[in-house]
This record gives sequence, C-alpha cells and structure tokens, in this order.
Amino acid sequence: MLGLLSFRVHRLGKRGDKKSKPTPIIARFLRFTDREVVFLLRATLDKEYGIRIGPDLPKEVVEMRKHFIPKMLEARKQGKRAAFGSEEPYKLFIDGVQFTYFSFF
Repeated sequence: MLGLLSFRVHRLGKRGDKKSKPTPIIARFLRFTDREVVFLLRATLDKEYGIRIGPDLPKEVVEMRKHFIPKMLEARKQGKRAAFGSEEPYKLFIDGVQFTYFSFF
C-alpha cells in the first residue's frame, strides 16, 4: 500500500449491525509524516471508498467549533477562505484573520 507505519489502531465502541453507521477507529501513527500523508489523501479515500477521516479532538474543542460552523459556512458562501487551524483546532481563520471562541461571545 503506502508503506505507512501505525503505532496503535483500535475500534471505538461496540460493533453495530451492517445497517447502522460504521464503527469508528482510532489510529495513532508512528511518524507524523505518515499522518499527514493520510490527511492529504482523505478526500480521495472518501470519494472512492467512503472512508471518512478526521482528527480526534477533545469534547471541549468540538463544542467550541460548533459555534464557528455557521460563521465559517457564511464566509465560504461569500467566496472567502475559511478553515480551522491545524495546530490550534479551536481557532477559525477567515482570509488569514484569526477568530477565537472569545472573539464571538
């Protein structure tokens, strides 16, 4: 395949039947570059195989991001570049301008 090394891979929760959602897994990579390769290929994996890949974030960060999603979608509709930071996933960047949870609330 790609020659990726993983340190540990395991399933989350119980296996469901075939009709329910697939069981998520957690994969910890031995090398950061391997993780980046997988993240670069995630659009292709989703289109061709239906495999969705995302970071494992703490509940607090997920809750903070929920408040940003409407603002991010609005900015994208206006043709602006909007994305969450990779190093600081609780920050939203719109056309290079940084927004934090506290700047909105």
